[in-house]
Amino acid sequence: MTLQNLLVAGEVNLGNRPNRKPIVPSAVFGMVVFIVTEVMFFSGLISAYLIIRSGLEEWPPWGQPRLPIEATAFNTFLLVLSAFAVYRSRNLLLQHKQTKA
Repeated sequence: MTLQNLLVAGEVNLGNRPNRKPIVPSAVFGMVVFIVTEVMFFSGLISAYLIIRSGLEEWPPWGQPRLPIEATAFNTFLLVLSAFAVYRSRNLLLQHKQTKA
């Protein structure tokens, strides 16, 4: 088969290839790639913050507004509460599956 025929036909006969199972399932590979990219992203953000901060004599710079501690504490509480809700829901779901089986 020539290259021109391949481009026109768009198909390639690879013969009898055995069906192979992937070494790593696609979901696992995708999750690993996602976690690695997130680690790289946050490492870049943290390193940029540290580089900017090391170049300044005073941190935070003069004139920057301070975060209100009450709002920050409330948002942190909501974040922890939502994580607990997901954790508890998962445990209840697993218990329900075990009692059904």
